[in-house]
Amino acid sequence: MKADAVRLAAQAEAEAIKALRNNPGLVALTQAERWGGQLLRTTLPGGSIPMLDLNAN
Repeated sequence: MKADAVRLAAQAEAEAIKALRNNPGLVALTQAERWGGQLLRTTLPGGSIPMLDLNAN
């Protein structure tokens, strides 16, 4: 029973990884859904701000 549960969980995770790899829009959607609404308060010089795409159309 436990082995079946582990196998099913591994299969589900593998399918999720494949879906994310093949669909960058899904990655952006997942990030937006999980974002808590707070921007970073400090950044390092030359660092990036996650989820802030200044090159978007």
